[in-house]
Amino acid sequence: AGCGLANTVHGLDQAGFSAYGIDFAQKTVGMVNRAAPHLQVTVGDVRATGFADEFFDGVWSLGVIEHFFDGYDEIALEMKRIIRSGGVAFVTVPSISPLRRLKIRMGLYPRFPGEQAGFYQFVLEPSSIVSSFEQHGFKLLESQPRGGFKGLKDETFFSKPMQAWYDSKNGILRGLRAAVDRLLGPFSHHTRLYVFHRI
Repeated sequence: AGCGLANTVHGLDQAGFSAYGIDFAQKTVGMVNRAAPHLQVTVGDVRATGFADEFFDGVWSLGVIEHFFDGYDEIALEMKRIIRSGGVAFVTVPSISPLRRLKIRMGLYPRFPGEQAGFYQFVLEPSSIVSSFEQHGFKLLESQPRGGFKGLKDETFFSKPMQAWYDSKNGILRGLRAAVDRLLGPFSHHTRLYVFHRI
């Protein structure tokens, strides 16, 4: 749901799943359709997908719900509608990590004027995500921090020296980055993965 370049759709398809992808960006969907016409990727709205009730065993929503200025209630309700009872929703969103919470307490972020102009995404409080999805008919199964390295890079004065390491294709540096991700994830994660069971 909001598949972008359809990397996850491709991965699920390769693993033997009957996978579908939707995205509102017509140009992106067109590129995917030309490059991988065997994938089931179409233009669509994650708030009103057009799929039948309880059509899916699971839905992936990776970095999508935070981009809706008016909230994500409609997305959660649509997920509940299209996922069968007992199915699973995988949701990732930028998260208020302990590092970000510390910066909030110290007043290190500019105040948000509350206007939609220039809006890109919200960074969301984990407890609000869980309570919202649970109000819409889901139960939390698991939650994991992700991107400890990116969170540290983006939120500290180490940003510039860490960027080259972050972008590196070197296998050793990528392995070290993955280790730092896991080590620092609980403190400085950029996103959090939530796995919800559809009641």
